[in-house]
Amino acid sequence: MQAALEAGDGIAVALFYWAGDQEQSMVVEWSLVSDAASSAEFADKVETTERRFGAPLGRSGRSSGKTAIGEAMWFGAQATVTNAYVGERVVVDISGDGWTNTGRTSASIRDRVVAAGITLNGLAILNEVADLVAYYRDNVVGGPGAFVESASDYHDFVRAIRRKLLREILWRPST
Repeated sequence: MQAALEAGDGIAVALFYWAGDQEQSMVVEWSLVSDAASSAEFADKVETTERRFGAPLGRSGRSSGKTAIGEAMWFGAQATVTNAYVGERVVVDISGDGWTNTGRTSASIRDRVVAAGITLNGLAILNEVADLVAYYRDNVVGGPGAFVESASDYHDFVRAIRRKLLREILWRPST
C-alpha cells in the first residue's frame, strides 16, 4: 500500500464515526497521507480513537444501537466539501454491520451524493447479517468505480479495510 501511495500525490483522509440519525462525529481530522511517515501518523491517530456512539458492545462485538447509513453518507459528503483539499476523485467510505433502521433512506441519500460527483464505497461486516453485501450494493454504493468489500466478522475487519483502501488508491478510470 505504501508504494501505491508514494506513486501518486497521496490521499487526503479523515475518519468519522456514526451510528443513529443524530450521531456522527469527525474523530480524526483531514490529513494528507503520502509517505511512510504521514501514513504512520494517521494510523496512530486512528488507533487511539474511542467508540463514540451506540450501546456498549456485547459478547458478539455488535452494538444494539441504531444504524443511520443515509445520515452517515450525508455527513461524509459534507465533510468532503468543507475540507482544505482538492482531489481528482472524492470517495466516502461507509463501513457497517447492519442495514438502515433510522434516519433518511440510504438509497435516496446515495443518489444525491453520487449526483454531486462523490463516489460511495462500502465495507459490509457480515458478523450478524449474512446478506449485507447485497444491501450495500443495492442501497449504499454508487459512482465511478464504486464497490462493496466484505469482512466475515469484526476480527476480519483489518484485512478487509486494507484491501478496500488499496483498491481505492489504485483505482483508475477506464478509458
